[in-house]
Amino acid sequence: MAPGRYSAEFDTREEGNYLVTVYGDDETPPQTYGLAVPFAREYIQFELDYDRLEEIAQSGEGQVVPPSAGDAVFISGAAGRTYRDTLWMWLLVAAVLLLLFELLWKKLIMPIG
Repeated sequence: MAPGRYSAEFDTREEGNYLVTVYGDDETPPQTYGLAVPFAREYIQFELDYDRLEEIAQSGEGQVVPPSAGDAVFISGAAGRTYRDTLWMWLLVAAVLLLLFELLWKKLIMPIG
């Protein structure tokens, strides 16, 4: 390192946030730096365990979808179900009618009675 620059290494045994405070001479105030270790090293795995996936799929009476067919998972076979598409409209109409009824009740009927 260059003059005035320092480096250190320390073992982070657990995930979490670490604070390091560096103290200089009497004229320099201490400075605190942060370091985040997001997860333990044993959870870093870059390959799929296909045997484990197959075991989980069979226990749930499912199947493993290969990565090449990933888009097929989102294709819906329920083309006849359209009630969810129009249900929001009826709920919105009901909400507006209830709002109008409440306004009429508070402004016209309640003050009279």
